[in-house]
Amino acid sequence: MVERGTSWRSVRTVTSQVRSRAARVTRGFAIVAILLTGSTLADAGLIPMLDSATARQGAAQLSAEQLRFADEAQPGFAELEAAVNAFREGKIDEAQEQLTAAASVNDQLPPPTVMLSRMFFATGQVRGGRQLLEQAAIEHADHPDVYLALGDLGLVEGRVTDAALQYEKALSLLHVASPAMSQKAVDAKSGLAAVAERRQHWELAEKRLAECVELAAQNASFKQRLARVLFEQQRYEEAATALAEAMQIDSKMQLPALIMGHWHHVAGNAAEAEDWMQKALEEAPEAPSTLVAAAVWCLESDRPRDAQKHLEQLAKVQSDAPQLLHLQGIAAMDLGDYEAAERCFQTLTTEHLGDFASSNRLVLALIEQPSEPKQRRALQIAELNTRQYPNSPESQATLGWVCYRLGNLDTAERIFEPLLAAGVLSPDATYYAAKLLVDRERTDEAGQLLSGALAGSQRFRNRSACQSLLESLPGHAEKAENAENVQGP
Repeated sequence: MVERGTSWRSVRTVTSQVRSRAARVTRGFAIVAILLTGSTLADAGLIPMLDSATARQGAAQLSAEQLRFADEAQPGFAELEAAVNAFREGKIDEAQEQLTAAASVNDQLPPPTVMLSRMFFATGQVRGGRQLLEQAAIEHADHPDVYLALGDLGLVEGRVTDAALQYEKALSLLHVASPAMSQKAVDAKSGLAAVAERRQHWELAEKRLAECVELAAQNASFKQRLARVLFEQQRYEEAATALAEAMQIDSKMQLPALIMGHWHHVAGNAAEAEDWMQKALEEAPEAPSTLVAAAVWCLESDRPRDAQKHLEQLAKVQSDAPQLLHLQGIAAMDLGDYEAAERCFQTLTTEHLGDFASSNRLVLALIEQPSEPKQRRALQIAELNTRQYPNSPESQATLGWVCYRLGNLDTAERIFEPLLAAGVLSPDATYYAAKLLVDRERTDEAGQLLSGALAGSQRFRNRSACQSLLESLPGHAEKAENAENVQGP
């Protein structure tokens, strides 16, 4: 089964509740459109200088990776381009001067401080970007772009109520009729829709997104978000229609059948998910995206052999597909073919140094094989991973499992105890810890852990093993049966 965090990466759509307004080049005359990244580097960088290597490296790549430019004929283009170049060189004062010059010849641009804040956000300078926005709110208290930017920041940081207030404030300031102001109104309404989506207020989200569609009829992402909101209200036919309309606007988006199949799968509607997936395979049987989605769906539905068939077809049409080896390795693990899984993950770790997920799975494939050299190698890699990723509970749990499998229960217990106390174990790692607790005759604790891991409908590789272990514990057979009913067929 595909592990949590891995599934459906290739079929995710732009229906994300947190969308990046700044990345869209359709917004008025704004030439610098920078993705609000929501970086965790909250303490990196202080105005007016880029004082971290990470920030300087990000600034050097700013134009290539995070900026998109509008028509060069627009007023202020040369000044904005000069501002970007100056920012890349760490000349913040010069960048702000150029942004001010651009705003002086194009009154449709955001305030210079807002544009500069976007550059800081794009390079991970969240603290500096936030300070600039606060400064902009003082200097340009009646400018809607200030509140749109503050709303975006609030949404990215999880301050949903604050984001709603900022978007409402932006709307209240949009009283001038112009193309640029109309686009800002769309941005504000889109932000309020995202707030409603985050709160799962589906009817309100539908209303806001319908307004966005009316104002920006050729925006496929609004149609896709509207489809998701309709789906959440169990209006499945309307959702499918909205996705079809979105695809008429953007032919490069995922097949509506794939998206519907994924949504039904996540919702636990197994029969509907299978119907939509079969429809996708009929519509595009050789499309790599379809084959990847079908393989992932089979893996998450405990059908690894069916997944292998789709992956074999994928290998014929796109042998270098980046997901191919990864999914082949997971399918092999599910089938207990640890040698095949080892080959897949060994190739991935060789080709992609620093790929923790593949390295971690390589350890799990090695430790399951009855070969002393391979088990020793599993221990070596697991220890290396804990040094390289000391804050990763998964790396620690894998090392604990390796120690357990090698019979070193004391070391395994020392590793698992702080993880259990912190409550940071994944469902698979919970199974590893429970096995140890059973051997230590701490069956009540093991039963509680296993019951917790099985409580939800989430699928994970060791789910069946968890259930079997729980059933073997005295007095826990009924809990195991209840867990099986939760998961469903």
